[in-house]
Amino acid sequence: MNVFALGERFKLQVGAYLLNLLNHPNFDLPINNVGNEQFGRIVETVSAPTSAYGAFQGSAVSGRVVQTEVKLTF
Repeated sequence: MNVFALGERFKLQVGAYLLNLLNHPNFDLPINNVGNEQFGRIVETVSAPTSAYGAFQGSAVSGRVVQTEVKLTF
């Protein structure tokens, strides 16, 4: 957050929130079947949530969420 003084009474506050900025994959559990040639390896990722805020319906998934804020106080 940055605060800028605009005269004696007014202040302007500017900021941003960056959620899931790195956007890395969520890996699934390793293969636990001893007979499988890929035993112990992670070969899949966990399915993505249905929204950027959790697993519920009604919102499209975006890889990154950026929220900006501008506030004027007097």
